Amino acid sequence: MSMDRHTLQAVLEDQERHRDGVERRREERDAQRDAERSAHLTAMTDKMAAMCLAIQNLVVAQAQAQAQVPAAAAGPAQPTPKIRLQKMTSEDDPEAFLTTFERVATVSGWPARCWAAQLAPCLTGEAQAAYRALSNVAAEDYPQVKAAILQRLNITPETHCRRFRTYKRPEGTRPRIAAQQLWDHLTRWLRPTERTTQQIMESVGVDQFLEVLEPETRAWVARHRPETMDKAVELAEAFEDSLLRVDPSPAPAVPVKHRPLPAHPRTAARPSVFPVPLSASTPKWRPRLAPSWARENPWTPPPSGGPRDKQPSPTALPSPTCFRCHEVGHIARFCPAAMECDVALRCPDAEGEA
Repeated sequence: MSMDRHTLQAVLEDQERHRDGVERRREERDAQRDAERSAHLTAMTDKMAAMCLAIQNLVVAQAQAQAQVPAAAAGPAQPTPKIRLQKMTSEDDPEAFLTTFERVATVSGWPARCWAAQLAPCLTGEAQAAYRALSNVAAEDYPQVKAAILQRLNITPETHCRRFRTYKRPEGTRPRIAAQQLWDHLTRWLRPTERTTQQIMESVGVDQFLEVLEPETRAWVARHRPETMDKAVELAEAFEDSLLRVDPSPAPAVPVKHRPLPAHPRTAARPSVFPVPLSASTPKWRPRLAPSWARENPWTPPPSGGPRDKQPSPTALPSPTCFRCHEVGHIARFCPAAMECDVALRCPDAEGEA
């Protein structure tokens, strides 16, 4: 029985060793298979990379060959012709001048960032002043330069609208030219390439709505430049409501008549010495007429052709002397001291009458 146990144990050990050997050989085969697969993938990747590089080099070589064939057939490259631009004059249409400049710049292949610098030497007058008023950054942007020039010259869509409404065919102009001018004003007013159909209809409606308003209301609404009919109506109603709020029922002004005040009995009998009220700025007395001796014997110039030495001189009369202040040049009736006393005596009367 013991032998059977030992035999069984040996058999089990042999089976265990056999199983381990089989398992180990399987792992070795799997590892070898993985290594071979990895090597194969690496080789394929390297081969694909080499093929892609070869294809890229081939494409570049073909492109270079195709570029060299036309150049060789055409011969040496011709220099680009230099375009000489003309200055804008007062007789030129600013919009037509700018349109011509844009077409020339496009055909010449100028970069858009250089258009403003190329246009600046061609400007004169008000257009040049508009360009000079821009900042350094804005002067390099052609759209801003163009907008500033048109704004300075008062060329706006509203300008073309007025020209379209008031256009009169010049005498001797052919119908085609007149139609072209009308169409040009209409296109620049409505700008169909920049706006939608709804916006164009709003512009036409607002313009016609302004024509039916009163002059004051029309000026107020047009000053705010409404772009829609609703905005124009809102501005018109607000303006008319403000007029009603300020003066709902205007009445003619009646002039006020002032009744003259009755004269004082004391001042009516004699003229007042002071025609205006006394104040700090008015003198306390005023000079009266010349003395009686000067009024009675006025000096007259000599007759024409007569001897001058026989006529009395105004300085030949003796100067009067005042017996009140003993000063030469006036008499006591016209003495300043007496006048000051007279003023002092009359002041209480004036205050009492007031």
